[in-house]
Amino acid sequence: MLEAIRHRGPDGEGAHTDAHVTLGHRRLSIIDLAGGRQPLRSVDGTIWLVCNGEIYNYVEQRKQLEAAGHRFVTNSDCEVIIGLYQAHGERLLEHLRGMFAFVLWDARNERLLAALERRLKEPTAQTLDAWRSRDALYGREIAWDSGRGRAQGIDGAGCLIVLDSHGVVREVWSGATINGPWDMTSTGFGRFVELFVTNVLNGTVAADGGDPSMTPGNVVDHGTVVRLDVVLNPHRLPALVSQTVIAGGFPERTDPAALVLGPTGVTLGAHGTLYVADTLGDRIAAIPDAIWRSTAVHHGGLTVSSRGFLNAPLGMTLAPNGDILTVNGGDGNIVETTPGGRQLAPVQLDSSGSPAGAGALFGLAITPSGRGVLFVDDATNNLDLLH
Repeated sequence: MLEAIRHRGPDGEGAHTDAHVTLGHRRLSIIDLAGGRQPLRSVDGTIWLVCNGEIYNYVEQRKQLEAAGHRFVTNSDCEVIIGLYQAHGERLLEHLRGMFAFVLWDARNERLLAALERRLKEPTAQTLDAWRSRDALYGREIAWDSGRGRAQGIDGAGCLIVLDSHGVVREVWSGATINGPWDMTSTGFGRFVELFVTNVLNGTVAADGGDPSMTPGNVVDHGTVVRLDVVLNPHRLPALVSQTVIAGGFPERTDPAALVLGPTGVTLGAHGTLYVADTLGDRIAAIPDAIWRSTAVHHGGLTVSSRGFLNAPLGMTLAPNGDILTVNGGDGNIVETTPGGRQLAPVQLDSSGSPAGAGALFGLAITPSGRGVLFVDDATNNLDLLH
């Protein structure tokens, strides 16, 4: 099993087995590159630990534990978990700050402690009684073809392209939850990055029923938004470690002008709320707790605002004041909407064509100074600036 997930941790592997449990670990080295091999153990060998993630406050916790007489085996940030368990038992989570998941085995007391910190939320843990058999096995992994550099047996539509600093294509991510990616936004926590991607090809072609170059296709409510968890390493390609569908049920269809429409623009707001442009619904949707959630919101998320000045919203970004900016594919307008759903007066950015401005606007972004909006005008092939 450890060999099957080598791509998740290319820097090494380790395992510990006793009469009751087996702990296994694949390693991506960040701290204590030479000595942080896992599973980690206590000095007396009665406590064993496997941990994934990063402990942000390990330096101060280590100093406090050493002052209290605790001894460490390595310089790994994760080893403070063992010391905190010896000092505080299950309440060790009250002393940890970071982004992590771990399993700790206390052999003397035959206790297994598993904990998951959902980034920015308070840690939660579950204590399990030790089991007496070796029949329990848990794993979640996609079979990986190292020669082809992608998941086996998965043929999705579209892909994400990984470029290096010179603009050279280094890797392609496709399949699994990636199916017709339209737009993407991101956030980061040190070496850990989360990408949010909207998908518009979940059954749209199959439901077309006609010639997509001439007539709009049939609407299907299968559009999705996915979160991709990525680990960065300055000496290697970024590692895509997990994919989670965080929202579904968005309307989508093929379109003679835009090829495919569905959940399009996306931007991340305050408190981990992700906003999505629901083009066919003339709507702005919200996905609460997008950074942490492990289950999908159905029926296209929660409605922030609909119709009014919204006319096939496509591109989306967040204004410096926290309001949501969208550009309409239906009339060439940019619309500002508050997180509470109040739409402000629109501004027309393009009036060409008939209807005026239709099909002209797609992408937009806030300027680095925060004092203007850059937008793509497809009718004129220009990147323009709105002050």
